[in-house]
Order: sequence, then C-alpha cells, then structure tokens
Amino acid sequence: MIPAMKSAIATQKQDSEWCTLRPPLVELDSEQTRQLQQALAAIDFEPNGSRPY
Repeated sequence: MIPAMKSAIATQKQDSEWCTLRPPLVELDSEQTRQLQQALAAIDFEPNGSRPY
C-alpha cells in the first residue's frame, strides 16, 4: 500500500524522489506503476491537495 501511495504522489507531483522507499519495502516496477496509473485514472482519482483552494 505504501509503495502505491508514494507512486501516486510521485506521478501527481512529477517528482520521482517520492518513489524512494526503505527496506523492507520495495518500489513498484514499471508495469505495476502503469497499472496503478490506469486504475487511478479510471476512477478520476485526485490526491488531497492537488486542487488549488
């Protein structure tokens, strides 16, 4: 769950540093990242703070 959350934030912020994890966690591979992005796009997901208020 944490790798997916960090990957979603990295995509939203366009900052790959968000993907960095510490052991024992591992980063999502490119296929997992692609699948996550597709799934989030399908439900029009927007992380908190992504809209200006």
